[in-house]
Amino acid sequence: HVRDRSAAKAKLAVSGALLVSVGALIERKGHAVSIAALKHLVDTRLVIIGSGPERAGFEKLAARIG
Repeated sequence: HVRDRSAAKAKLAVSGALLVSVGALIERKGHAVSIAALKHLVDTRLVIIGSGPERAGFEKLAARIG
């Protein structure tokens, strides 16, 4: 529901678009593509939920991209 979404974003102090990806943190899931795409998206936040062997690599990629 739109109001629920707005309230959740306000509670998390998120403005703009919010992208959420849930899955194992492995290369074939495409999380690196989502992270890299953020540099082309204005006022967008990406939240990735999961665990796996690629976590450190994805965190480094996100830090490099900003």
